[in-house]
Amino acid sequence: MATYRFKQVDAFTSRPLLGNPVAVVLGADGLTSEQMQHFAHWTNLSETTFVLTPTSPAADYRLRIFTPGSELPFAGHPTIGSAHAVLEAGVVSPRDGRMVMECGAGDLPLRIDGTGPERRIYVEAPEAKIVHDYSTAIEAKYASEMGAGLWKTTHQGIAFDWDGFLLDGQHRLGAIAKVGKPIQFDVRVGCDPDTFDVLDVGHKRAVNQLVQHPHAKVMSSAARFLGAVDGTVRTGRIRGGAYAANASSAEILQVIASWPELGTFAASAVHCRLKGQILAAPHLATLAQASRTQYADRIPSWLDGLAYGENLTGSDPRLHLRNRYASERRALLQQQPMSYALIVRAWNAYATETPMGVLRVRGEDHLPAVID
Repeated sequence: MATYRFKQVDAFTSRPLLGNPVAVVLGADGLTSEQMQHFAHWTNLSETTFVLTPTSPAADYRLRIFTPGSELPFAGHPTIGSAHAVLEAGVVSPRDGRMVMECGAGDLPLRIDGTGPERRIYVEAPEAKIVHDYSTAIEAKYASEMGAGLWKTTHQGIAFDWDGFLLDGQHRLGAIAKVGKPIQFDVRVGCDPDTFDVLDVGHKRAVNQLVQHPHAKVMSSAARFLGAVDGTVRTGRIRGGAYAANASSAEILQVIASWPELGTFAASAVHCRLKGQILAAPHLATLAQASRTQYADRIPSWLDGLAYGENLTGSDPRLHLRNRYASERRALLQQQPMSYALIVRAWNAYATETPMGVLRVRGEDHLPAVID
């Protein structure tokens, strides 16, 4: 088994057991993304970083940053703590007090002043990006309705926080200015900022907008399967007994809160979709359940086999699942309940080390249970 150097660094302090902690794994090129995510989940710190050989010719080292549930392109204190770790370990020597770190946000310059415990490290943070663009089309639509006298006070209004910052209604406010005449509106002042998870973008808010995670869409889709399994989702139409087509946002959010494993394994499910074509949402729902069983320790090898397909024998359930998706992915994309059933069947066989001859599900077996 390979071994890796590991440090736990307290950033923003020169005194032990103070500051902001970060776990730093040095020389981590031999680790897969899934192994990094599992280790970050185990450390249970806000961030765990992995120092790698740079792929950018301008960088001195590459850094990947993980929370217990997902990977981040950039974060402040993990960058500072990791820079201290690579300097202390002699991985990198600064040139004229400068070095460059490669990360998910690009190549970022660092400046180093001093040495030892009193060393100070500064990073040039990446440029901030606007997550949701202002839609002039939505503004024009609202302005047209207002100008024609079709806007009613029962429609959504405008909300500000205690300091006068706009929380909700940017397109409606823009439409009023465009129309240039008085419009009766419901205006709320002094609202709690937490009331609005997403600034108004002129569209109905989806669950994935309310979940702060890079793979929120996959998590919300997987939650529909889990909601059908655990009984949380009871509203709307359930197709094939597995996919709740009309589940409410409140129900989906309740499922996500009850299953933190969705955040833990979301990146792994997406990785298997990119590498092995396995649909991410039903796979993630299966992984979340499997992680609560006695077979959870088989998840890393399951993921590696699905992603890369290396050294799989003809009776390996992972090979059968990969082959089904390779030949029928388009059809399975339209039959999500069938996809879920196939993944669960394959996982149950792999978890119990049962050789597989044919991967199939019966029509009445649309919601198989994950073996515990």
